[in-house]
Amino acid sequence: MKIIFSLLTIIFCSNLPAQNLTGVWIQEFGGENARLVIAKIDGHYIGYTYDEGGGSFCKANFTGNFDSSRQKLKGINTSFIDKGFMHTLSRYNLNYEKGRDGAEYLKGNLFPKGVGMMVLSFGMPKFIRYKKLTDVVTDTTELMQAKITALQNDSLITANTFQNRPVAVTDTAITVKTIIDTPVPAAIMQAKTERRADTLTTIRTAAETITIKIMDNGVVDGDTISILYNGKILVSNLGVKLEPAVFTLDIAADNSVHEITMIAHNLGSIPPNTALVIIEADDKTYRFTASTDLQRNSVLLVLHDKDKP
Repeated sequence: MKIIFSLLTIIFCSNLPAQNLTGVWIQEFGGENARLVIAKIDGHYIGYTYDEGGGSFCKANFTGNFDSSRQKLKGINTSFIDKGFMHTLSRYNLNYEKGRDGAEYLKGNLFPKGVGMMVLSFGMPKFIRYKKLTDVVTDTTELMQAKITALQNDSLITANTFQNRPVAVTDTAITVKTIIDTPVPAAIMQAKTERRADTLTTIRTAAETITIKIMDNGVVDGDTISILYNGKILVSNLGVKLEPAVFTLDIAADNSVHEITMIAHNLGSIPPNTALVIIEADDKTYRFTASTDLQRNSVLLVLHDKDKP
């Protein structure tokens, strides 16, 4: 999952502090898949936080300021970008440190902003430690892009300062109405049969066709998957990218229950192998995070029920 470029790695004003925290920071411990993605824009850090665990996820806008004399980053989640259940916006009080091995760390406390979560946590902070994974940012949020656009309009930066990646994503459509009955490669079939099958969910719909979008869920890290549809190859060795691969499937004929199996070929640079899966059926949209590795596959079941309202 990597479309890497040098976006936002240059300091925009010459009088800014030399320390630059721009990059992707990954939580080192705990059961959550959590990260902080930030870029220095006009002297402030703007980006997003993401965490995934307990069957839910949260992605929220982040803004912060870094005190270079105290090596302290203070930030706040300003709004949700997307979220599941039981999540809240937070305030961050993090200290910058460099380890003996040269690795960079941000560690400290986060405090929930919401009154309800403050009550549930008895006002106690949560300790968190991030390790810097990369110095580059692979995608921009609407909040980040708005600030970049404002700077461009104010002529504070030149056109060659960075590559300006559009926020809008263009679908790479792969329309599949009939699955070609070709033999499944032996390695993929072995991975299907020998690995554990984790069923993400079962969707029940009266729709005769569904659209499936497979894309990266935040950090492009080289994940590659193959997808089987009812035991036949839908796509093999698909690199999961920021731009979605789009498949249209006919689910009205033949089987009433349709099985979509995602099989990992690698773990990418940030294990496990993860992808955002969006399924559109008539006027409904379903979002899931598929997490696979070399011991388990992710399975989605779609039940075609023509009588479902």
